[in-house]
Amino acid sequence: MAERAPSWIELMGRHAASSSLFISAVLRYESRPDDSDTAQAGEFTLRYGPGERWRIDRAGHTVYVRNPRTTFLREGEEMRRLPGSFHLLDLGPVSPLDIVGPDTLLHNLSRRLVPTRTATSVVIDGRRGWELTLVPDTGDPGRLTVVIDDATGLLMRLDSTENELATTLTDVEVHDTLPASTFTWDGLIAAVPPDPADPLTTLGQRREVISAVASALEHREQVFHALADSADTDAARAELMNLLDVTTTGADAILAIQLRRLSRQERTRILRERDDLVAEYRRLSSGS
Repeated sequence: MAERAPSWIELMGRHAASSSLFISAVLRYESRPDDSDTAQAGEFTLRYGPGERWRIDRAGHTVYVRNPRTTFLREGEEMRRLPGSFHLLDLGPVSPLDIVGPDTLLHNLSRRLVPTRTATSVVIDGRRGWELTLVPDTGDPGRLTVVIDDATGLLMRLDSTENELATTLTDVEVHDTLPASTFTWDGLIAAVPPDPADPLTTLGQRREVISAVASALEHREQVFHALADSADTDAARAELMNLLDVTTTGADAILAIQLRRLSRQERTRILRERDDLVAEYRRLSSGS
């Protein structure tokens, strides 16, 4: 008797459950930007734990460390401690946060995708997985081929014809736990330069960025369509400035993140911070 393939709903349940695992793996990717004949390729070595615990290395250097209390990001040759709870994280065409954890691209896109056929069994890096081809439920063009690991639910492979992006997760190991030291940074930390600006100016700069991102979140579908129809980054920036009435700085902040990757909790936190910043800016401006 032939083995029954798991359904799309079953596979998404396994994928959601994978965020509760401690894992180590290597993520390899290849991306071909629009209107470019040159592919960008790279790889990350990652360690992940529940509660958004991360350690990500690239080319022999740690580039991102996160635990529930602190986040560190490599900028140039230095690791910096990031203030606050919301960060504009740009690790390239794709990052491990898109593939592993509670807010993967597949998780965030799944509500708008439907499978074209029953899952088929495949083997990647010695691990059994289930391959599905997904298309938008609206009938729009585009196709996403994914492979979900049978044992863990991890997204082992993603191939997007629309975004010209392909990723593969290899060297996967599942751990009972990982030491707390894995998700901390005990190396040198870049000194925070003194801020010559007055508090009102600093607050205004932060408000400018957060307000722009919040506005984009409140008009997500319009933003997605605007970006998809833009020929290049300059055109996308101009479209965002016109659509949302934001500054160049605000538009660049929106372009630096992937809105669909933000969890519901992070989106709520951004909107709350926007309101708090507006209120504090008004208070300081009035001198009260």
